[in-house]
Amino acid sequence: MHGFLYLVTIAVSAVGTHALARRLRLTTTRAHAYPFITIMVTLFLLVDMAGIAGGWFYTPRALSSAMFPGVGPYDTGLPLEEPLLLAFLAQFSLVLSAAVSTYVKSPARNRAAGLNRRSLLFGLTAAAVIIAAPGAFPAYTRSMLALAAAASGLAFNHFRVRGSWITIAIFLFFTLVFDNVLCSAGYFSYPERTNLNIYLLSVPIEDLIYAYSFCTIALFALSAIAASKDQVWRLFLSSRPLAWTNTILPFLGAALATGYVEAIGPAIIPLALWWGVGYNFFLYGINDLYDTATDALNPRKGGVEGARLMRSDVRPMRWLLLVIGLAPALAALLVLPSPIGWFPLMAVGSAAIYSAPWMLRTRSIPIVDSLTSATHFLLPVVSGLAFAVALNGSWLPALLAFFLWNMANHILGAIQDISADRRSGIATTATWIGARAAGFASLALYGAAALVLVISVDLLVRIAAILPFISALNVVQIIVSRNPVRDARSAWHRFLVLNLPLGAGAAMLLIQSWQ
Repeated sequence: MHGFLYLVTIAVSAVGTHALARRLRLTTTRAHAYPFITIMVTLFLLVDMAGIAGGWFYTPRALSSAMFPGVGPYDTGLPLEEPLLLAFLAQFSLVLSAAVSTYVKSPARNRAAGLNRRSLLFGLTAAAVIIAAPGAFPAYTRSMLALAAAASGLAFNHFRVRGSWITIAIFLFFTLVFDNVLCSAGYFSYPERTNLNIYLLSVPIEDLIYAYSFCTIALFALSAIAASKDQVWRLFLSSRPLAWTNTILPFLGAALATGYVEAIGPAIIPLALWWGVGYNFFLYGINDLYDTATDALNPRKGGVEGARLMRSDVRPMRWLLLVIGLAPALAALLVLPSPIGWFPLMAVGSAAIYSAPWMLRTRSIPIVDSLTSATHFLLPVVSGLAFAVALNGSWLPALLAFFLWNMANHILGAIQDISADRRSGIATTATWIGARAAGFASLALYGAAALVLVISVDLLVRIAAILPFISALNVVQIIVSRNPVRDARSAWHRFLVLNLPLGAGAAMLLIQSWQ
């Protein structure tokens, strides 16, 4: 029971913040909120991962509903509640900033925006000096001071705005109250050797420095998103947020199934974040970058199924592909042990082969398009299984079924794009064989995936065969329809709804089987 109180506390706080925003009639659009929360959660999950790895703080296992893999010095990993807590803090800072902007009038507000490169350089230099002085402060203190210096340099222009200081002050006050409650309940523990031992009731002073950095970066991020005139929103949509679970869950599920994930420790967290967020930005971003012609003709683009990029988006998208996609993949190759470190780079290469005209662009080669697309989603699974010290033959039926399942998914998605692809001169499996035949092909592949699982000797694997069978039923309408392209659209909508529960169900069954 105690393990769920932390989760309930966060949920109640989030609901209360949402209710307050509605009561005050604060306007926060999804185009601002979703990218903002993603940025803040991703960034500070990396900070928290460093904290757990360094033993700066931890949550006891008994007080968490579940722990992500990756153990720090105190035999605890990242609690499940941590990303949810960060999402709540991002939500709270968003609502707080909107409230202050609404009720605090400041003539200087409009002229104090943007990035001051000189102050950023100064802040980063100060952060580097602090980090390079290991004897000056304990580890947690030094890291938080360095983070605060970098955050201050980033958001320096915003300090000229009276409302910004009010936002920071209120955020720090509520952090002090909230964290004292959690610390008193034992959900946060801070070993004395890692901090200055200066406490505000139960909260170490470093916790407030952390909160200051969070709120300061949040102010800059919100301002930058608002000033982008929906460019950030388009770039965000290009990553297909609904598809993030299609890569992060298979990776984590396979890694957990091996039973060897603790060998890599807390590094599992940034690796999982890359497979969930960074990889999808590269996989779908490079596709949208080179598919602008057909996307402009495709009625389903411009939402959660993909962005319609503008000419002004090309340069930022290329930087995103390099910074979020390629650079971490190269870093993984240098830092992680073989073969684990190779898979992110293989995934980036596979995405480029599919979409880029300076590669093979298998996106325009019938049959090969579906094979390459299925490989995109198989690689996270194989990357997770690579934590094992030896290959296990029991994995092969599930891997083959997963590959066939994703081939079927790709063909299903291509049927609804037949008209736009033909007008753009793009050849796919669906344009080559026609809508109805593509429906038969998708049905056959789903059936083959179910058959592979059914003939397995393991009972749980055989039970998992129900899931691709349900997907097969979803495409029957396309085959019998007089207008298969139109009905493929309906089938795809059902697929988007079914994808997460079916994938999660399959993952849980296979994890239990492999373990």
